[in-house]
Amino acid sequence: MTAYLNNGGATTSYAVLASVKNNSNGKTRNIYWQYNCTKAQMKWINDETIKINGKKLKVKSDIYYYRRK
Repeated sequence: MTAYLNNGGATTSYAVLASVKNNSNGKTRNIYWQYNCTKAQMKWINDETIKINGKKLKVKSDIYYYRRK
């Protein structure tokens, strides 16, 4: 799991993007995108579930995108 802090420039706020990498095939997939956010607090619940900034996600199937609430 990797989290990135994105800066869109002078007229936008920071955003956090988190992605997960599949160890078997090397592909990465974005699973979390939050605008107007500067931190990524991540905690693994178990081998398949992670909590990022209070949002619980199953890493194999779930995606959190702030525009799709």
